[in-house]
Amino acid sequence: MDIFNKIVYPQSAEHLILLKYLLFLTLLVLLPYLSVLLGSTIFSVTNIITGNKNKLKNKFAKDLIDIFTPNKVMAISLGIVPFISIILCLEQLLFGVSSHITSGLIISLSTFVIGVITLYLYKYSFGRNETTIENEINYNPSIILGVLAIVFILFSTYLLLGILQFIIDTRLWNAEGVLINVLFSSTTFLYFLFFISISFVSTSTVILYKHFKNSKGANNDLTEYSAFIKNFSLKTGLLFAFMQPLLFVLVFISYPDNSLSFIYFIVGTVVLLLMLLLSILFYDMKRSENINLSGQSVFVILLLFSLIIAKDIFAFDTSTKVHFLKLDHSYLLHKKELLKKYESAEKATVSGESIFNNKCSACHRFDTRLVGPAYNKVLPKYEGKENELIDFILHPRKINPKLPIMPAQGLKPKEAEAIAKYIMSKYKK
Repeated sequence: MDIFNKIVYPQSAEHLILLKYLLFLTLLVLLPYLSVLLGSTIFSVTNIITGNKNKLKNKFAKDLIDIFTPNKVMAISLGIVPFISIILCLEQLLFGVSSHITSGLIISLSTFVIGVITLYLYKYSFGRNETTIENEINYNPSIILGVLAIVFILFSTYLLLGILQFIIDTRLWNAEGVLINVLFSSTTFLYFLFFISISFVSTSTVILYKHFKNSKGANNDLTEYSAFIKNFSLKTGLLFAFMQPLLFVLVFISYPDNSLSFIYFIVGTVVLLLMLLLSILFYDMKRSENINLSGQSVFVILLLFSLIIAKDIFAFDTSTKVHFLKLDHSYLLHKKELLKKYESAEKATVSGESIFNNKCSACHRFDTRLVGPAYNKVLPKYEGKENELIDFILHPRKINPKLPIMPAQGLKPKEAEAIAKYIMSKYKK
């Protein structure tokens, strides 16, 4: 986009490395937040739709929204700010590549903002439409708002994930219809399905941890509501924990050949092992009816996200080596041009005649003594010794006891050199 073209310049190899680290950290904030936001919203809306005024499902639907959308600051700091950071990072990293990628990211951000606003309206609709039945609060939120929030956040996530996959395949960068390729790519669709599965597992894990973190065992006097949460979270988490490895393998083998490297396979293997470990943790919690392993599951989820994002960054780095070499070369040329312009501008601004008229002419003439001596009488001793004259101009000192010492003029070395050359050339004429 034009606005970014005006503020983005080629970066050096060192800056490109820092930008890739920043991209990794930003994704490490945004993607886990997106996963639990998406998972909790889908869980909440589906419980309201299927609940048929079931008090447990209604309460669970409201608690989900309250847990994952406690305030607007969270949406801004964990969602909007990282989104903007990703746009700026990729605009620098993909300097000279199709601007449609930036347009797609801005569309994704805009859709996310609309989705979050709609989600908060859905959250507030719980309080507006609540009724009391047999001393129990029955919530009747706006299902339409909930569905719209899901649609907007789903589309935003799908487009973001598609662009993150698209930038890895450098063969498609110059193809026509960038956004169409992103939206209808099989790789995008597979990665999106994988992200949905990890979203459901992440959300289920966080629900178990938040609700049972202070309990000593899942079998200790569970209330009806706690039993409902436990049953729902374990079933959902277990189902999608077993689906994750299959979807991950499909995504893993769909990456372009020019992005593959030894470290890519190593990290991918570790990710697969962690997914199997997560499946075992959920299976053990389901079989033993004990959810004390939810804390370990949260840790595994965070480690999973870190390694999945790292894998993509490694793939991106491998596939774009030639592009980054070109960027570094462009940076060196750009730096050289700037230095030339700076030197030309500096020479144009440092005028010996101008400095003489503004600073020296008040006390000096060439053939007449004023406050200081006439130049025609003192300059002969500096012929062939221009450096000594420059030094005297920069650091005045008393030479003739009959004349006052010349005050320091606060000149820069270039300015002193310019005035020395000017008065010597005029003296010689």
